Order: sequence, then structure tokens, then C-alpha cells
Amino acid sequence: MNPNREQLFAVGVVLGVTVGLIIGSMVALRIGDEAVEAMRRTVERVIGHDDRPKFELLLQ
Repeated sequence: MNPNREQLFAVGVVLGVTVGLIIGSMVALRIGDEAVEAMRRTVERVIGHDDRPKFELLLQ
């Protein structure tokens, strides 16, 4: 029984999602909801997905 690339990829995806969900849940329970929300806002602000208006663009 030799697994092909598609099966190996699917197993890797399932394992990655499962482990990520478990670790993310443990971190969220450990540090609390407020800290998770603050980190999420910070990451969104850094990558540019902030819901606030961009005042620099309004000044043009």
C-alpha cells in the first residue's frame, strides 16, 4: 500500500487543521477572550484589514 501524493496532502491538511484548532483553543482559553480580540485587531491593523476609515486617504 503506497499512498499517492493526493492522499498524503489530504492527510497533512486534516492533521494541520486539527492540530491548529486544538492549539488555538488552548491558547484562547489560557489567555482569555479580551487578549485574543486585542491580538486579532493588532494583526488586522498590521496586515491592513482594519475596519476603520483610512484618514490619510481622505486628506487627498
